[in-house]
Amino acid sequence: MTWGLFAAAVAARLAALAILGLTPDRYEYESQALSLLAGHGYVHVRFGTPHLALGPPLYGFLCAGLYRVFGHTPVPVIMIQITASSLIPGVVARIAREVGLSRRPALVAGLLAIVHPGLVVYAVHKLHPLSLDALFLALTVLAVLRLAPVPAPAAYARAGLVLGLATLTRATVATFALPGALWLAWLAPAPRRRRAAAGIALFLGVAALVVLPWTVRNYLVLGRFVFVTTDTAELFWRGNNPIATGSALLPDGRAVFLGAPEAFRREILARDELGQVDLFRQAAREFVREHPREFVGLVIRKWVSFWWFPASAGLRYPGAWLRVYRAFYVALLAGAVLGAVAAWRHADAGGRRRLTLLLAMLACISVAQSLFYVDVRHRWGVEPLLGIFLAAGASAWPALSGAGRGRPLDGSASPA
Repeated sequence: MTWGLFAAAVAARLAALAILGLTPDRYEYESQALSLLAGHGYVHVRFGTPHLALGPPLYGFLCAGLYRVFGHTPVPVIMIQITASSLIPGVVARIAREVGLSRRPALVAGLLAIVHPGLVVYAVHKLHPLSLDALFLALTVLAVLRLAPVPAPAAYARAGLVLGLATLTRATVATFALPGALWLAWLAPAPRRRRAAAGIALFLGVAALVVLPWTVRNYLVLGRFVFVTTDTAELFWRGNNPIATGSALLPDGRAVFLGAPEAFRREILARDELGQVDLFRQAAREFVREHPREFVGLVIRKWVSFWWFPASAGLRYPGAWLRVYRAFYVALLAGAVLGAVAAWRHADAGGRRRLTLLLAMLACISVAQSLFYVDVRHRWGVEPLLGIFLAAGASAWPALSGAGRGRPLDGSASPA
């Protein structure tokens, strides 16, 4: 099933590549990769200033390595993105099996990831880490699910490795570490809690060790603790300031920074990387302190936008693309909400505990992102998981007649 889903996903993405052509959009990761190749280090010029730790590094280093081997062409990067994106349906199907679904609904969950418009477009038309983000997010959930109840230590180490790599592609994944650890402690049988505690420590420790070299590098280069990226303060300010809309854009399509007061913009442009970090952080903190109700309102609005559509959605993508995706997402979201209710209602205690981990990942990413700013693509990293709830609910619908109430999540007959 897994390889069949992979092959179908590759075919779908190659078809999209044939339609869209090999003219991908490029972002800051491109300049960072070229800077690495030129021997200047991990550098991107932003606001007129060289930034040495802008954004999670894994994708930029991957691009630099591919360019060094194959030359400066987008083909190998697109092939890696297609591969990563095509692995997602199989991982989603495996997660579905881990939470108790039978083969057929697990296949449905994987099929939804194959045809996801956002994942397809970002795999073939953007030089962007979203394909890796979504893959590592799904792999993190799968790896943690497989730690229950208490496996061998190597499994905890592998899960920690996946979480660490996921953090180096999308730093907000780190917010899942604590809920994941608490979930593992919750599921540990009483006689094996000491062993489980040691495993959880190994899980978190390996994840930290994966990220640590980059954090140490940032300290050596910048002379200050920077966990993963220096743009955290700017991204927080972007979503929390007097003119914030909740997205990266103003209603007229300009970047939020361009609508800021001229004196603020001039001061930002006059500072170095850490000076810009300090000024963005100071401005955002002042906004939160002086306008707490507006801040809370923005966070709530951004959380709603995360699960729906921010006002900027029509500015980011062509109208036809947005209409296709909107139809897909409305059907997916409605099915996932109804499915989650049905699946929870008809799952046994073990099934509910496993569904809780999926909900924890969705909550961590959505809440963490809502503290900053929200664009539609931010949801796409976890959106494939919604297909599991849709498929789980579909497998439970026959039980809604009443006769099958209490049947297991996998849709098999209840024991007599």
